[in-house]
Amino acid sequence: MKLNFHSYTIILTHDVDHLALKNYSLFSKMTASFFKRSLWNNLIRLIKGDIALKDYLDGVKWVVLYFFVKLGVVTDPWEKAIDDIMELEKSIMLDQLFSL
Repeated sequence: MKLNFHSYTIILTHDVDHLALKNYSLFSKMTASFFKRSLWNNLIRLIKGDIALKDYLDGVKWVVLYFFVKLGVVTDPWEKAIDDIMELEKSIMLDQLFSL
């Protein structure tokens, strides 16, 4: 039996639209879309069984905390997310490509 081995390169790409949740304008389409996805779309996904109740409630939490993020009282989760992604990729020795 002959085994053929091939070398592959994996490149993770990240399309980053906004680096921070706090950069959204309070009365913008982006904010309305964030609320719609977090509340309505995820409620439908919850009902269909696509996500767990815990995940839905996490989205609801961030809708409530959004206003505190805007005030600077709560740390913006998106700012930390980039660092978390880069740390994870470094730990498993993968390269990344961020495009803004």
